[in-house]
Amino acid sequence: AKGYPIFNPASQLGRFVAYYEHPGGTATVRCLGTYFRLHIDPVGDMRLCYGFPPIGNVLRDEPREAWKSERAAQIRSASKGCSRPCRLLNCNL
Repeated sequence: AKGYPIFNPASQLGRFVAYYEHPGGTATVRCLGTYFRLHIDPVGDMRLCYGFPPIGNVLRDEPREAWKSERAAQIRSASKGCSRPCRLLNCNL
Protein backbone atom coordinates (compact mmCIF):
# COMPACT_ATOMS: atom_id res chain seq x y z
CA ALA A 1 0.00 0.00 0.00
CA LYS A 2 1.13 3.52 -0.72
CA GLY A 3 1.82 5.90 2.10
CA TYR A 4 1.43 9.63 2.19
CA PRO A 5 3.82 11.99 0.42
CA ILE A 6 6.40 13.80 2.53
CA PHE A 7 6.43 17.52 1.84
CA ASN A 8 9.01 18.51 4.43
CA PRO A 9 12.23 19.75 2.84
CA ALA A 10 15.30 17.53 3.24
CA SER A 11 16.97 20.31 5.28
CA GLN A 12 14.22 20.09 7.91
CA LEU A 13 14.40 16.31 8.09
CA GLY A 14 18.17 16.59 8.50
CA ARG A 15 17.64 18.90 11.47
CA PHE A 16 15.40 16.29 13.09
CA VAL A 17 18.24 13.76 12.86
CA ALA A 18 20.73 16.28 14.24
CA TYR A 19 18.39 17.12 17.12
CA TYR A 20 17.97 13.50 18.19
CA GLU A 21 21.71 12.90 17.95
CA HIS A 22 22.50 16.07 19.98
CA PRO A 23 19.33 17.50 21.62
CA GLY A 24 21.11 20.56 23.02
CA GLY A 25 22.62 21.43 19.66
CA THR A 26 19.65 23.44 18.45
CA ALA A 27 20.31 26.15 21.05
CA THR A 28 22.50 27.98 18.53
CA VAL A 29 19.71 28.14 15.94
CA ARG A 30 17.94 31.48 16.22
CA CYS A 31 14.16 31.34 16.31
CA LEU A 32 12.60 33.45 13.56
CA GLY A 33 9.02 32.34 14.04
CA THR A 34 7.97 35.44 15.99
CA TYR A 35 8.86 37.65 13.02
CA PHE A 36 6.62 36.07 10.40
CA ARG A 37 4.06 33.78 12.09
CA LEU A 38 0.81 34.46 13.89
CA HIS A 39 -0.94 31.53 15.55
CA ILE A 40 -4.62 31.82 16.43
CA ASP A 41 -5.88 29.18 18.82
CA PRO A 42 -9.46 27.83 19.10
CA VAL A 43 -10.52 30.54 21.58
CA GLY A 44 -9.11 33.34 19.41
CA ASP A 45 -5.88 34.05 21.28
CA MET A 46 -3.16 35.34 18.96
CA ARG A 47 0.38 34.19 19.66
CA LEU A 48 3.69 34.75 17.96
CA CYS A 49 4.95 31.57 19.65
CA TYR A 50 3.23 28.90 21.71
CA GLY A 51 5.89 29.37 24.40
CA PHE A 52 4.87 32.96 25.13
CA PRO A 53 1.64 34.66 26.26
CA PRO A 54 -0.91 35.88 23.70
CA ILE A 55 -0.53 39.31 22.12
CA GLY A 56 -4.30 39.68 21.88
CA ASN A 57 -7.52 37.95 20.96
CA VAL A 58 -9.23 38.19 17.56
CA LEU A 59 -12.62 38.53 19.26
CA ARG A 60 -11.64 41.90 20.74
CA ASP A 61 -8.37 43.01 19.10
CA GLU A 62 -7.43 43.95 15.55
CA PRO A 63 -4.74 41.45 14.38
CA ARG A 64 -2.72 44.14 12.56
CA GLU A 65 -2.57 46.28 15.70
CA ALA A 66 -1.69 43.31 17.90
CA TRP A 67 1.10 42.38 15.46
CA LYS A 68 2.60 45.88 15.75
CA SER A 69 1.98 46.25 19.50
CA GLU A 70 4.51 46.84 22.24
CA ARG A 71 3.62 43.41 23.67
CA ALA A 72 4.53 41.78 20.36
CA ALA A 73 7.83 43.70 20.32
CA GLN A 74 8.59 42.46 23.85
CA ILE A 75 7.92 38.86 22.85
CA ARG A 76 10.10 39.17 19.75
CA SER A 77 12.89 40.55 21.89
CA ALA A 78 12.49 37.76 24.47
CA SER A 79 12.49 35.11 21.74
CA LYS A 80 16.04 36.10 20.76
CA GLY A 81 17.34 34.55 23.96
CA CYS A 82 15.00 31.57 24.01
CA SER A 83 16.68 28.20 24.53
CA ARG A 84 13.69 25.91 24.00
CA PRO A 85 14.28 23.02 21.58
CA CYS A 86 11.19 23.86 19.49
CA ARG A 87 13.30 25.41 16.71
CA LEU A 88 12.60 22.32 14.64
CA LEU A 89 8.93 23.17 14.20
CA ASN A 90 7.64 24.32 10.83
CA CYS A 91 7.48 27.94 12.01
CA ASN A 92 11.26 28.13 11.72
CA LEU A 93 11.90 26.25 8.51
